[in-house]
Amino acid sequence: MVFKKGDKSWNIGRKLSEEHKRNLSISLQGVIPWNKGISHTKETKIKISKALKGKIGNFKGKHHTEESKKKIGWPKGKRHTKEHIKKALRRKDKSSLEIKYN
Repeated sequence: MVFKKGDKSWNIGRKLSEEHKRNLSISLQGVIPWNKGISHTKETKIKISKALKGKIGNFKGKHHTEESKKKIGWPKGKRHTKEHIKKALRRKDKSSLEIKYN
């Protein structure tokens, strides 16, 4: 039997065992994606831009929950001031710029 475009794959709906998932994870570690480091040409970027013009965003009409708003806003209190960043960049040791999350 030949696979034709539009046909369903033979393994649709089948669950992978935990062992198989672990083996896949191990075997794919360190594999570099074929498109890493390749950027779109200007012509392609223009085509993509034109294709997306006029489309409504997928979050349009929806609202963040209070919980998600807190999660989004949480790191804002951890950000450094401009003065602190300038001082740290002048120093050789820039470890003070790291944000430490709890």
